[in-house]
Amino acid sequence: MDALPLRILGTHTDITDLKIADEKLRESDQKIRAMLESTREGFYMVGTDYAVQMINEAGVRTMKSITGKECNKGANFLDFIRPERKNIFLKTFQTVLDGKSEENEAKMESAEGEKWFQNSYFPVFNEKNEVIAVCMSSKDITERKLTEKALNRIRAEREEYQFRLQSILDNTPLIIFVKDLQGCYLLVNKSFRETVHIDDATVIGKTDFDFGDVNEAVRYRKVDEEVIKTLQSVESEEKIKGPDGIRHLLLVKFPLFDKTGNIYGVGCIATDYTDKVEYRQKLIEAKKKAESAEQLQEEFLANMSHEIRTPMNGIIGMTNILSGTSLDGEQKELVDIIRQSSDTLLYLINDILDFSKIKAGKFSLEKIPFNLNEVMDSTLAPFYPKAKEKGVELSLSKLNDVPVALQGDPYRLKQILNNLLSNAIKFTETGSIVLKVKSITRNEKETSLEFALIDTGIGIPADKLTGIFNSFEQASTTTTRKYGGTGLGLSITKKLVEMQEGKIEVSSMPGEGSVFRFTITYSIGGEVVATAQEISSYPVNQLAGKKVLVAEDNEINQKVIFTTLSKKGLQVTIANNGKEAIDILEQGYVFDLVILDIQMPEMDGFQAATYIRRKLALNIPIVAMTASALRNEKMKCFALGMNEYLTKPFSPEELFILLQRLLSDHDTAAQLTNKEEGHEVNDFYDLSDLHDMEDNDYFREILQLFLNGKPVAMEEIKEAVLHEDWEQAAKKAHRLKSSLGILQMNNMLELVSKIEILAKDERETEEIDAALKQLIEMFGLVKPMIEGELNAALISV
Repeated sequence: MDALPLRILGTHTDITDLKIADEKLRESDQKIRAMLESTREGFYMVGTDYAVQMINEAGVRTMKSITGKECNKGANFLDFIRPERKNIFLKTFQTVLDGKSEENEAKMESAEGEKWFQNSYFPVFNEKNEVIAVCMSSKDITERKLTEKALNRIRAEREEYQFRLQSILDNTPLIIFVKDLQGCYLLVNKSFRETVHIDDATVIGKTDFDFGDVNEAVRYRKVDEEVIKTLQSVESEEKIKGPDGIRHLLLVKFPLFDKTGNIYGVGCIATDYTDKVEYRQKLIEAKKKAESAEQLQEEFLANMSHEIRTPMNGIIGMTNILSGTSLDGEQKELVDIIRQSSDTLLYLINDILDFSKIKAGKFSLEKIPFNLNEVMDSTLAPFYPKAKEKGVELSLSKLNDVPVALQGDPYRLKQILNNLLSNAIKFTETGSIVLKVKSITRNEKETSLEFALIDTGIGIPADKLTGIFNSFEQASTTTTRKYGGTGLGLSITKKLVEMQEGKIEVSSMPGEGSVFRFTITYSIGGEVVATAQEISSYPVNQLAGKKVLVAEDNEINQKVIFTTLSKKGLQVTIANNGKEAIDILEQGYVFDLVILDIQMPEMDGFQAATYIRRKLALNIPIVAMTASALRNEKMKCFALGMNEYLTKPFSPEELFILLQRLLSDHDTAAQLTNKEEGHEVNDFYDLSDLHDMEDNDYFREILQLFLNGKPVAMEEIKEAVLHEDWEQAAKKAHRLKSSLGILQMNNMLELVSKIEILAKDERETEEIDAALKQLIEMFGLVKPMIEGELNAALISV
């Protein structure tokens, strides 16, 4: 029987901790695997022999997509590396085996197209700190790369757009900048930098308070805030100090909105108009000089006319007086020579002055009714004796269809015919001179007349015909020496014809004669005033006993007019100037007529006439007597209430015709003034309110202030208008209104109000000049009246 063991010996080991550790390791491995499987990144653990020890599903898919092969555990990882990238991989793999981590990006071609991966490499150590494997993660960053590429493209396009925009902004002459809502500069262009003399580093991100004058910065900020508040554009003008001096800018600031319609900033476009300001200043200075030159020229013409015609009036007047005395044959012949020489000299003077007036644009035309027959007859009358004396036949040929009653300028027609007839008489020794008139076209309202003057004179050479109407042009120097003249007559004649929209031409053959033809269109009809022949038929003795007050400062002319009038039985009182004439009238002396020379010291004819009409309120006829050449002087005389206009030198017949017309039916009882009836009429001012205050000191002070201050005020307005500073012009005009209102100068007040309104609105500015000129003229007329009021107030003290 087999023996049985007496005992069984055994050992046991507690492996609980080992089991637990193994379980934890398994759980950890499962978690790691679960985590690796859940990530979209490819994960690989490769041993030192390149064998794949671990790979997740994302890694398998990635390798399949790139290589087309399945990559599983145990596979050689080098089999899945593209040949062109193998050296890079091996180098990176060795770096990691050396214990270092690596990262790189790689672009791969896959079945789905180009892909980008971000690869991370890090070593796996054992307990001995030895690298036993290399872990790799591969993240597909294709979308990110595409996004980055798109962003880079957009960024590049934006930078290019920004560059182009900045290039455009920098090459525009306009000053452009953009601010945010806090006033910080976001963008400025080259013109801004150059004008302000500043760089981007100084201005971008800064406000005007950071680099500019505080007061200017406050003003700029107010405009910005107005734009932000109103969401509207705002215009303003600024002066800034640049490196080359003061610059004048016109700014337009406007709101900038984002795509949601919210304001995010303030933009500005500014125009540098300094050159225009300087050019305008030069124009103003040139205008001043031109106006000054024009005024000097006008004054020169007036003075020349006055200085020449005044002694001529004395010579001709004295000659006329002398011819009316008892003379023997020789004396009469000498007097006739003096008269002829005076007439010739007067024609020359008239030519020169007329030429100057035409060149200066100071020649005016009338449009009044006239009788063509009378103009023709009166024009030809003085030439018949001259023609007869030379043995030349002078005749008029007028067709029956030519209308007699016309409207136009008979004086200029007479002047044209006078010039042509003078030449014809001068250059025709034998034969005939015929003036032919015919109607070329005609309708119910107007007719075009052709005047042809045909002579058998010396003629004009063909090479001189083209320049015969030029100034100072004559056929030859021989002609000038033999026949005299200035060479202005035909030039003036041509300009007079053309001023009436007519045409003049000449044809001629040397030794056979000349034909001058001109056409002028006249309106048909109109009431023709009494003719000179009809007026001269009035009995001269109607003038006997009439009292005439003459204001004339030239002693010779005083003698001429005194003698001329006295011989016809008129009672003449001479005053040396307008002031003396006014004093005589204010003393109560009654006259049937007043003759006023225009240019006189102390008080001229304009001021005296205004005083007589407005202050003295007399209806007495006033005759203006002038040797001046100022434009529109005749119309100005009529506007001031004068009845007639007489130019020196005048003939006695012309003077008596004028006096007969004014005095034949005039009732001297009409001289009763409204003042005598208890009604003072004065369109210029009314001092009744000042008189009612019964304060003579205050009355005198107000008048003195007016006389002292108004010329200055009007000069300030004139200066502002000249510089087109309409704001200042409006302010100065407004300030002037108060004193005019105190003196109730309603006419002047109306003009000043007009200037203020037009200047404030900056419209119809050409009317401001006209109103200002009228205002200055009106002040010149009212000034002697106010001085008279002031002197009366001083006397009453």
